[in-house]
Amino acid sequence: MPLIDFKEAAIFVLAYSAFVAIVYALWLELFTRRHVPKNLPSAGFGNELFNWSRGSFRQVFAAPDTAEEGYQQYGIKQQSYVVPHSSFRPQVMIPQQHVRWLSRQSETILNPEVVRLDRQGITFFPLSTDSKTILQAAHKVIAEALNQKLDKVQPQIYDGIRYAVDASLGSNPDDGWRELPLMDTLSTVLDSSVSRVMFGAKLGRDASFLRMLRLFIIGGGVLTELVGQLPAGLFRPLVGVPFNLFTTTIKRVCAAYYLRPEITRRMQEMETGAENDDEAYDFISQCIRSVKKLKFPIKVDEFTFISDLLMFLALAGVVSTRTTTVNMFMDILGPQGTEQGIYSLLRQEASAIFKTEDDWTSANSLKSMVVIDSCLRESARKNPLQTRGLMKQVMPPDGVTLPDGAHVPQGTWLGVPVEAIHRDETIYPSARAFDPLRFARMRVEGEPNKSLDASEPSDTYMFFSYGRSACPGRWFATRVMKLIVAYVTMHYDIKPLPEDAERFSVGDTKFHHSTVKMMVRRRKVE
Repeated sequence: MPLIDFKEAAIFVLAYSAFVAIVYALWLELFTRRHVPKNLPSAGFGNELFNWSRGSFRQVFAAPDTAEEGYQQYGIKQQSYVVPHSSFRPQVMIPQQHVRWLSRQSETILNPEVVRLDRQGITFFPLSTDSKTILQAAHKVIAEALNQKLDKVQPQIYDGIRYAVDASLGSNPDDGWRELPLMDTLSTVLDSSVSRVMFGAKLGRDASFLRMLRLFIIGGGVLTELVGQLPAGLFRPLVGVPFNLFTTTIKRVCAAYYLRPEITRRMQEMETGAENDDEAYDFISQCIRSVKKLKFPIKVDEFTFISDLLMFLALAGVVSTRTTTVNMFMDILGPQGTEQGIYSLLRQEASAIFKTEDDWTSANSLKSMVVIDSCLRESARKNPLQTRGLMKQVMPPDGVTLPDGAHVPQGTWLGVPVEAIHRDETIYPSARAFDPLRFARMRVEGEPNKSLDASEPSDTYMFFSYGRSACPGRWFATRVMKLIVAYVTMHYDIKPLPEDAERFSVGDTKFHHSTVKMMVRRRKVE
């Protein structure tokens, strides 16, 4: 006779799970809604039983629609409004006219770091030291080292792009047309291209390292894009803990077998003055120099800290750049881009700029990219990575009064409906259409202005966020993407896509379906 009655055990487990789920749902309904400001209009809450919980759960797939619904009802009237969120953390969306006010508030009043740690699931990210220290060091490396040396790493950027594109799309014109998965192919190109600048030529072309890096990025992407959008309490650990274990394992393998030998060699060469000129300004070298100059304690040994920093920067740099590049090619090759002949125009501009190999490594070439830059900025406007952005938490105990007179309590999250603003017809005529020359025409109609560059945010273009919260790596990312567009259009024919690729949303984040195929052929370029 069995010691355990499995039928009774199964019934007990199901009953217990149902009980926990009911208690958890009641807790979410009764206790998380206390943070909802009562004096503001709202969108996304229906007249239904448990409207708070149901409205919040709907945001898993309806967050973009809810933010835009509120914007059309209240935002265009310069009113702030409340929207639910899948994390059960209510958010107050402010109108476009108050974006500058939001960006100028001190962190003691409106704090973005508190939101970032929660929203991006940083607490589950596999770090050997505290996240604040890593974030500070990452900002220092990008803002004070990399951004100052972008012109010096452009030869490495080009070398990485040429190698990755030729390997992925084909280098022999006699091979004819090839069918390739668009998203996977471009993701491989981005991974290899960015890795060339981050980790050097050896690791950037090591297939086994790139496979491990991609696994790390997948796991890290789930932690940063999904976990923070789940309700606090039960759901986050269920997803966060397994993926933390997965990414921790991958990170340790990368550190032990790939990064340690490379970092050790670089540190020894720096000490002896035998540093390789080709590696002097890539991410590894700049991380080593920057970490040695940090004025705050790192709490772990240098190697561990540098490894953590590099893996964190790889995740941050690859994920957003990869998604943006895929979005841009989807737009260029889609029906709207094809109808306007944008692929041919991009090729014409690239051919006029890049006449010799030296042109690819010259920073001056980027200044001549008007059509390519406009196309990138327009695709980014049309396809923001986050439908809600510039999120900050109210810090003062007595709350904050908004420019429209509304008062919000401590702990409230304030933000901007980025996608809805980017689709505002009063700001961008035909806002839902892909108009790749939109910003090029603005340059011609007015005076040339760097604020129209793809890398320059404004209170109506917040792809890279805005103000002090703007992404510090945006100049590197746009440089990589523009060079990829130039190289691909010059060297390859790609057939138009028969229809626009569908996008789907998970919480605040939008994705393209990964099943789209493209037909590619290498050109004979003299």
